[in-house]
Amino acid sequence: MAYMGGAVHRPATYDSDGRQSHRGYPHSRYVPNPWERIEPGMSLPTSEPRRRGAVAVVLRQGRLLVIRRSPFVVAPGALCFPGGGIEAGESESEALVREVREELGATVLPLACVWKSVTTWNVEIAWWRAELDAESELTPNPAEVASTHWLTPRELVTREDLLESNRQFLTAIATRKIVAEGLILPHPSEDGSDD
Repeated sequence: MAYMGGAVHRPATYDSDGRQSHRGYPHSRYVPNPWERIEPGMSLPTSEPRRRGAVAVVLRQGRLLVIRRSPFVVAPGALCFPGGGIEAGESESEALVREVREELGATVLPLACVWKSVTTWNVEIAWWRAELDAESELTPNPAEVASTHWLTPRELVTREDLLESNRQFLTAIATRKIVAEGLILPHPSEDGSDD
């Protein structure tokens, strides 16, 4: 029998997205137990298949469209960009259109994927610059969305209730790690004053 030397059991913690955090074990939900015995030839548990999602980044008159998540979904009460999971056989842009329709009753036009990231809970997110159809009114689906808001990037990045993946996206744009036409945001440290 082999001992997993150096492995330390850590109690579960939760990240800002309300999901169990597995920091230190980015590719697996497996948290080694120092008393577990691994027989020669045994393999360690593998990670779950990565889920995928798409979010809409809608900018209008210097403000970004965000939603407050309903109490019935993961990370209830958190602020985030609208969007959700990509279903089997669905493209990112198709998922984006469907999710915005489901969450907000609105029609969105996907313009371009501007960034991809992986959350701490192993979800690959495609960040899409998008425009709302001029005729669309936002009608939140209460099963998924508590409210909608148009916030400036500065207002949004300072909110403690913003999902961490959304904060990372805003910081990446502000620090010019992401460059997308029509999507230029002030650096979070800029105070907006002309002094």
